[in-house]
Amino acid sequence: MQPRWRLFLSLVALVVLLDQGSKLYVHATFALHESRPVIPNFFALTYVRNPGAAFGLLARQDPAFLRLFFAVITAVAVAVLVAYYHRGGQPAAAEPLGASG
Repeated sequence: MQPRWRLFLSLVALVVLLDQGSKLYVHATFALHESRPVIPNFFALTYVRNPGAAFGLLARQDPAFLRLFFAVITAVAVAVLVAYYHRGGQPAAAEPLGASG
């Protein structure tokens, strides 16, 4: 495996582990709507539940639809990132996606 792929996959694994680890910690140790300061007067963790997407979008959709929807969106996002990274991460690789600067 090429070193850049090893770095890429390591970063992906780290982000997933931190994300899931923090969620597991909060779920196991916080009461619903409890807030605890991490950096006083600046940053706190608060346990809330969001059955939909960002800001409660899709919150009233069927859970089966949401699982499928988010699985498809995730697969597309991962495919785009892998394709971009595989092309060397050059800005020209993102131009068809409207990401040119």
